Amino acid sequence: MKKQRNSNIELLRIIAMFMIVLHHAVVHGALDKLAVNFYAVPYFSEHAVTILVLQCLVVLGKVGVSIFVVVTGYFMVNSKFSLTKVKKLWILIFSYSIVLYFFSVFIGAQKFIFQDLLKSFFPILSSNYWFMTAYFVLYLFVPAINVFLKNASSVLRARILVLLFLLNIVLPIVFAMVPSYVISLGSSNVSGFILLYLVGAELRLRKVLQKKYLSIGRLLLYGSFLGYVVSVILLDYIGIQAQRSFIIEHATVFSGTGSNGIFAFGMAIGAFVIMGTKKVSYSPVINKTATVMLAVYLIHDNPYIRIWLWHSLLHLETISSEFWLNAIGRILLVSVIIFSFTILMAQITQKLYKFFGKIAGIKLPLFTLFKNKQ
Repeated sequence: MKKQRNSNIELLRIIAMFMIVLHHAVVHGALDKLAVNFYAVPYFSEHAVTILVLQCLVVLGKVGVSIFVVVTGYFMVNSKFSLTKVKKLWILIFSYSIVLYFFSVFIGAQKFIFQDLLKSFFPILSSNYWFMTAYFVLYLFVPAINVFLKNASSVLRARILVLLFLLNIVLPIVFAMVPSYVISLGSSNVSGFILLYLVGAELRLRKVLQKKYLSIGRLLLYGSFLGYVVSVILLDYIGIQAQRSFIIEHATVFSGTGSNGIFAFGMAIGAFVIMGTKKVSYSPVINKTATVMLAVYLIHDNPYIRIWLWHSLLHLETISSEFWLNAIGRILLVSVIIFSFTILMAQITQKLYKFFGKIAGIKLPLFTLFKNKQ
């Protein structure tokens, strides 16, 4: 009889993806400068509390991204590299990229431009999905990373972690106010993902998912979130006092760019430790839903439907002018609806994929790519 996995980490991945959807509702909708200059001092001063609350939600998406990569490191450190998994990942990204591009043209959200079509055919090379590009490249590095982890001493592994932490977490903060130096000394999404993969692997190798580490996990999660909120409040206050919209616009600097925010880093590790030690009985619904989480990302954050979704359809640019409680309620409701709808679409796609594969007499287990072995 096949061993049934606990659903704690699967549930964490679902929560992480919801945080990413909520993050996109904020940064691509509610606080998207294409619609309104939310950070102009007069406008911000009038709607300061609402915008501050929305800024505090920004970090959640970075946490969700970090959780996904940490989970990957935790499970894949003891797994054998599979070229089949790489092919499945590429097919998943390619399929949604092409279909959604033509959908965007069909509904009038995007004009047909050959260059955009070409980018959709090569979504990884063109970085149409920055997360998937970095994640795919990370996958290619996994065999070499695992060999390193198997042969390196614990001291050497710790040194590499410190070096990558300085490169990807500390330096981007130092240079965050100088855009041309944000990726100083070669820091990038890929190297950031390698850091997160190594962290996940270390949590597995050092057997950290035990109740005795639960208090550390809570301290990291709640302490990091509190630190982030305080940093946003302070930077917004300084921006108002100095009458500098630039400072207000960069008040979320400690959430990071991509996956390199120091507070997001701490929150992700804390959440992983807490959920990893939590006993959640096997749930086929949770585990099955977790397998389509990357598809949820590919559907809702396609670059050619993004503006249509958050602005033309949902008009989220008006949220910042609402009372802060109403703004929270509205953006949570919208995020739940989009999250639920994209899960449904991904599951329908999964069934159609299997159906046509069966007709053709070909096994196409594309969505099994993200089933982890404990």
